[in-house]
Amino acid sequence: MARRSAVLIAGLLTFGATTLVTPMDPVASAVVARHCTSDACTGKNPKVEGCDTDAETLTTVRATSGGPTVELRRSRTCSAAWIRFSTTATDDWKAKLDIQGHDPYVINASPSYPAYSPMVGTSKSYRACVKEYMDAHDRWACTPKWY
Repeated sequence: MARRSAVLIAGLLTFGATTLVTPMDPVASAVVARHCTSDACTGKNPKVEGCDTDAETLTTVRATSGGPTVELRRSRTCSAAWIRFSTTATDDWKAKLDIQGHDPYVINASPSYPAYSPMVGTSKSYRACVKEYMDAHDRWACTPKWY
């Protein structure tokens, strides 16, 4: 009887250990979900690809008239960059990810969430820009280019 109990307990411990090791943490799951690197990330969503988990803000820009801050974000693991509004804002505000040799990604701010752009592989130069509010001349305030 003691031997049968020991085998049963060992089996339960093994099952329990397997269950405890399985990642249920959303951050751990996001790391597993990475699907792209560099140019393969161009046009893709940083959250869906899991690239936002190790992202850093390289620099920020704000319109001279005030308004929300736009962040230039980069994931070293994915070798990709994107922009996002640091806070919610009215959708009158526009930002763009200006990309060398590619049409820019233009986004509107959102009053519901901090809006962000699709990504670009970091093999191209890129910068973050925010449109001057209610500017009839279509002027943008921009960060320096990153390579």
